[in-house]
Amino acid sequence: MKNEVYTTYNAIVLSISSLFVLVFWYVLGVITFPKDWETHKGFLLIGKIVVEYLTSYGFYKLITTILHSLAKRLKVIKSLLLGNSYIEGTWIGYYIGVSGEIRYIIEYYEQDLDGIQIRGESYTKDLKLHSKWSSTSVNVLPDIGQIIYTYTVESTDENTNNLGCASLSFKRNSKNDSPYALLGYSIDVQFGKRVSNYERKISKNGRNCDKSPQYIEIARQEFECNPLHL
Repeated sequence: MKNEVYTTYNAIVLSISSLFVLVFWYVLGVITFPKDWETHKGFLLIGKIVVEYLTSYGFYKLITTILHSLAKRLKVIKSLLLGNSYIEGTWIGYYIGVSGEIRYIIEYYEQDLDGIQIRGESYTKDLKLHSKWSSTSVNVLPDIGQIIYTYTVESTDENTNNLGCASLSFKRNSKNDSPYALLGYSIDVQFGKRVSNYERKISKNGRNCDKSPQYIEIARQEFECNPLHL
């Protein structure tokens, strides 16, 4: 979990846990014990401390588990915790390949509180599959509005995997907002040439294979209408 995300996450958990602990301690404080227990005050105090500690720790772990589970199931919770680094979804766009040909792309960003997995596909101008790639490491820098990741890529024309890296800058309405578009470049080690990339978020879902042809067609139309993003 990134430091920024952890700070928000921990603050929420501590706030909820602290409220519970205060209420629990108050309830313990107003409980009265039978008078014949007075001779065991020392043991009662120790028992009270142990119960308070175990209950506080147990409730903290419970809240942590619940919050993690909700973040996986509810995108609104995940986006709240991740803030301006929330980029999960389906992204469509294009780049000009090393050969000078246009390539339409779909990228699927699957994100949780601990990191991001990126899977992408590129298509030729005839809308035929050109290559597939998957991220090996991803670093999101929301303060400066940038994402940098390395990947392995497999071309339909080659039998070997290639390595590469990408650096994309956010296009967003404000520093506190998550990006609606990404603009930058990528480099495949095999070719050693930087190519420009543009993509925009089209869906909040991290994976939706059945809509791939539809997304590629949208990318093609967008490039034809406004190719100057690059």
